[in-house]
Amino acid sequence: MYILIRHTARRFIKYVLRPMAFGRKSSGGNQDLALHQRPGHRRGSRIRGGVRDRVCGTHHLPSTIKHSMAPNLTSGKFRVVSLINDSNPPVGVNLTRPAFQSVHLNGRVTTWAVEQEGDNTYRLSVGGYPYTGVVVNRVTASIHPEQNVEWIATYRRFQDAYTISAVNDESNGWTVSHPNEANSRIALRLLVIGISEPPHHLTSQLYRFEELEE
Repeated sequence: MYILIRHTARRFIKYVLRPMAFGRKSSGGNQDLALHQRPGHRRGSRIRGGVRDRVCGTHHLPSTIKHSMAPNLTSGKFRVVSLINDSNPPVGVNLTRPAFQSVHLNGRVTTWAVEQEGDNTYRLSVGGYPYTGVVVNRVTASIHPEQNVEWIATYRRFQDAYTISAVNDESNGWTVSHPNEANSRIALRLLVIGISEPPHHLTSQLYRFEELEE
């Protein structure tokens, strides 16, 4: 009888008590593991947006873009060049001097006189012509006072260049009318801003002022 009771007790401990104890231990261990895992992420997953990368232990920080400050365009003598292509062709007029003529790329005379009127407004003249205005939507050098237009030169820092528009018509700007022509005229057309971040302007509407020594 004693032997039977002892045998039964051993079987009870082996098949009932020990599995129950083991189950509680396993459950507790899984619970501790779960506390160290962030919801929604698998172990070893990569977390974006500037927080630590759980794979390699580094941080993903948003990239920063540095830009130069806007140059201080003041009165002086300048060479105005277009950004239409890598050669940056100059903007100017022909040597001959009729009463007025269209401003165009690669003109023979390229020295511009810039007279500052306000913070970013200027009077522009080239090739001995006292005035620069607009005739039939073309930028024109002229001897006629009615062409004495005041221009706005707006610095576009993301492309390190200027757009040029009339004070009374800021929506339109100097534009290379035929980008594939070496002597293309400069027209006055609607300024186009690309849908991008940062915003970009057409190269046919961007210019730089290269200062000349007096």
